[in-house]
Amino acid sequence: MSKKKRNTAPILVDTQGRTRKLESARGVWSEGQLQEFLYEHPDVLPVERIEPFFAPLVPLAREVRLESGRLDLLYANANGLLTLVDCKLWKNQEARRSVIGQLLEYANDTSQLGFSELGAAVGRARNEPDFSLVQFMSERVEDLDEAGFVDDVNRNLKLGRFLTPYRG
Repeated sequence: MSKKKRNTAPILVDTQGRTRKLESARGVWSEGQLQEFLYEHPDVLPVERIEPFFAPLVPLAREVRLESGRLDLLYANANGLLTLVDCKLWKNQEARRSVIGQLLEYANDTSQLGFSELGAAVGRARNEPDFSLVQFMSERVEDLDEAGFVDDVNRNLKLGRFLTPYRG
């Protein structure tokens, strides 16, 4: 296969069979807009292809303040597993190198938290002083085992068990 064919733009086919060429979004979005999009549409992250047990994602907060900086996005699931996402635009030359280092620092910082501290950090990021992580998840996950969720989050925090879906 020639290089030209391998690098052609993808085509979107809608339910009526109409097609359109997909264009690159390079230079169109800011990192904040990318964060907002991923927060609103967590299903676009390839979590099920990376580690299915972390799916489905429930977005908790953007810009979660940790000791080493602000984590762009934090998600959880009913199993008490957390997914940490740091957004970098392709045009950012340090993207690959810095995102891996930042995610390691964020994972380390997050592993130092307990369930209450995590909930407080999410509440601060959401600007909701009375935020309850259990209540939030209960409203989004059918039949959530609340006590089990708290135990699972604490265990996963202690073990440093997180997903950071970086694909370089």
